[in-house]
Amino acid sequence: LIAKKRSFLRRVHELLRTKEGIAKTYSALVAGQWPGFTQINDPLHTWVRSGGERMTRVAPDGKPSLTRFRLERQGSLMALLSAMPVTGRTHQIRVHAAGAGCPVAGDDKYGNPETNLELRKSGINRMMLHASRLELNLPEVGYNLDVQAPPEARMQRALDRLA
Repeated sequence: LIAKKRSFLRRVHELLRTKEGIAKTYSALVAGQWPGFTQINDPLHTWVRSGGERMTRVAPDGKPSLTRFRLERQGSLMALLSAMPVTGRTHQIRVHAAGAGCPVAGDDKYGNPETNLELRKSGINRMMLHASRLELNLPEVGYNLDVQAPPEARMQRALDRLA
């Protein structure tokens, strides 16, 4: 996001921090049969490996983390989900989906190596997670923004094959 006025930019930054008045939706192509969860509320713990790589896992001592999910399409081997993170933890959608037994396709960190190999063989060499929508609501100034982005070509090809 960009803003013409610094005051507006500060307000948007505040919305991003507090998560009030802003909603993000991601499209995720996941491996397997989605178990029907509409939300996952597992606490997440993040740490930094010696090389600087950030990792996250579900842990009882982790920070509260909530992701809402909606099943859009279920295929024989994969499912298309809409994922709406309520909190904003590192790798939240990826870890919650993997914890449900359906990792994001193409995710080399938390995903399924066999699924990822098959995707690469078919020409899909990216993670199948896409920021598809951003909604911003500033009622105090009467401003609403709803930005939607279609999936890029490689993800669209994978979605077209979802049967």
